[in-house]
Amino acid sequence: MALDSRWGFLLGLWALSGYFGAHAILGSRGILVWQEKQERVILLANTLKDLQMQRDRWLQKISLIQDAIDPDLLEQLAWTLFRLIDPQKRVILCP
Repeated sequence: MALDSRWGFLLGLWALSGYFGAHAILGSRGILVWQEKQERVILLANTLKDLQMQRDRWLQKISLIQDAIDPDLLEQLAWTLFRLIDPQKRVILCP
C-alpha cells in the first residue's frame, strides 16, 4: 500500500512538473514567445535608428535651405511634391 501511494505522489508530481514546464516553454508567456519578442524589439530598434538618421538628414537639408530659398517657392514646391499647403489658404483645382 505504501508503495502505491508513493508512486501516485511521484506520478502526480511528475505530471504537475510537466504541465508547468510545457507552459514555461510553449505558453503565451513562455520562452519561445519571449525570444520572438526579443527579435521584434531588435528589429524595431534598428528601424527606429534608421528613421532617426533619416530625420537628421532631412533636418540638415532643411537647415541648409531655410535661408536660401524664397518662401513662395518653397510653398509651391511643397504643394507640388507632397500636396501640403498652409491650412489658412484655399486651393481651387481645375480638371
